[in-house]
Amino acid sequence: AEAEAKAAKASKKSSKSSGPSAEEKASFAFEGTRARPRKKIAAKYRTGETFVKRPGSCAGRWPELPINVTVECCEGCEIYILDVCEQVQVADCVDCRIVVGPCGGSVFLLDCKNCRVSVAAKQLRVRDCFDCEFRVFAPKSEGSVIETSKRLTFGCWDVAYPGLAAQFAAARL
Repeated sequence: AEAEAKAAKASKKSSKSSGPSAEEKASFAFEGTRARPRKKIAAKYRTGETFVKRPGSCAGRWPELPINVTVECCEGCEIYILDVCEQVQVADCVDCRIVVGPCGGSVFLLDCKNCRVSVAAKQLRVRDCFDCEFRVFAPKSEGSVIETSKRLTFGCWDVAYPGLAAQFAAARL
């Protein structure tokens, strides 16, 4: 009976701490193909698509895990990450609308052009971005780091949706 109780307790514990399946992990990435000239691989962009991570689909579902989301090689796409994440990386996007709900860590934007970005994060890092508009919530003055970018504009966070206040609390923002 004691062995059965231990096995039941272990099973219950593993079901609580089990993380996302392989399919769910794949859903944390929205990517085309980055160019790799040395390997003769041309860039292939996702075009005109919408990517949505709904509230409760990331840290809302697995609060004990650091969930990272990656977005790469998009053109003319709408990208909405509406749940708490530990880190978000956006690279090589053109003419996109990007919304990142409360992020408990950093949001990195690299090599983006002509994008409209709304982001709430402990830190926003921008490198090699051009002609982009940012609407930012960062709790500290050093919360935004800009490197080798041009023609950027900044304003206040401009997004609202149900459950956002609880997400800000969960991300400790």
